[in-house]
Amino acid sequence: MRVALLLLLVACNSGSGGGGTGGGGAGDPTVINGIMVPAVPDPALNAATVAGIDSNTNGVRDDVERFLATEYGTDAALHAEATLHAKALQRVLVEPTPANVEAHLRQVDCLDDEVKLAKLSKLARATADTGERRTAYGLAFAGASLSGKGCTP
Repeated sequence: MRVALLLLLVACNSGSGGGGTGGGGAGDPTVINGIMVPAVPDPALNAATVAGIDSNTNGVRDDVERFLATEYGTDAALHAEATLHAKALQRVLVEPTPANVEAHLRQVDCLDDEVKLAKLSKLARATADTGERRTAYGLAFAGASLSGKGCTP
């Protein structure tokens, strides 16, 4: 059910996704909510591939890193959790191996906090912000399901 909700929310997203908020010219890092983030990537170059631009090679696209700081930067614990989620999503988009898909599913398998799930779904929409990325996301999770094994009620 949770995977279906995440996939539905990503599939329904037709907007431009989760670029950052102002500040920082080409090559200039910026601080958002006290978090140093890369400069706004060139939109055309960033959208040219599923991988996008990760100028600091931390496993999170630059535009998504800015999104994380903007959306979750005022809550350190949520920002840290969302960053791990973003890294797992990026790995699935770039290399959709069964192991990467499984690792991502484990992150959300026992999540029963509807507010947090909605926030992470917003991150998934920001990550899958082009048709090519939404297709890659859908293909990676085709047939995937959550088991709930080991989750405490």
